[in-house]
Amino acid sequence: MVSVSNFKHISQIMKKIFSLIIVFLLISTGVSAQITEGHVKYKIDIDMDEKGNAMAVMMLKSASMEIFFKDSKTMVEFKMGAFANIKTITNSKTGDILMLTSGLIGNTATKTTISEIEDKTGGETVDEDDFNVVLYNETKTIQGYTCYKAILTTSDTISTTFWYTKEIEIDKAGHAYLNEKIPGLPMQFEMNQSGVMITVTASSFEKTVGKKGDQIFDMSIPEGYEEKSLDDKGGEK
Repeated sequence: MVSVSNFKHISQIMKKIFSLIIVFLLISTGVSAQITEGHVKYKIDIDMDEKGNAMAVMMLKSASMEIFFKDSKTMVEFKMGAFANIKTITNSKTGDILMLTSGLIGNTATKTTISEIEDKTGGETVDEDDFNVVLYNETKTIQGYTCYKAILTTSDTISTTFWYTKEIEIDKAGHAYLNEKIPGLPMQFEMNQSGVMITVTASSFEKTVGKKGDQIFDMSIPEGYEEKSLDDKGGEK
């Protein structure tokens, strides 16, 4: 059973990771890349220092993320162990977005549009003055792709290290945060915030979405989900 204390710690960790995921997914549209279809799996490693909640971290050890993308369609699935499963499907051509959340926090579905999210989160978008990005020539290979190092530092001095490849292009429309200063698709990023160490690394990459094809990008709400508006979700993204 999840205690109130552990639930709060898990929720705090989720918020930190999810804010990173938003930046992570929307990391540049200005690259002349070659690959426009694929399926990438990410392993998420979470650790804490002596001030952290060890039980909460253990419950989140199985966290992972997957991204399927093809032309204007993108599906991101973020799994937080048994605690939560968050899936976002976006079609930038039509402007439609479907967000599905399941797990201990309940099963909810939200249908919205790119323009609605931009209208509701206009005051929260990242301004260029809110962060600084430094690109380095340092490289390493992840899943067979040459990745370059970049460090993003926010106005509150939180630093995130990215390793990105210029060879993969993914449509990132439909989110409130957009950072065009880091090229390509990140294959890894790592961050330490308030004693929470988070590392997200691509564990596999395929140049196709697989046998399910466009079914992955189906915008239908599954049975057993309660439909809510963005206002009902309290501004969650």
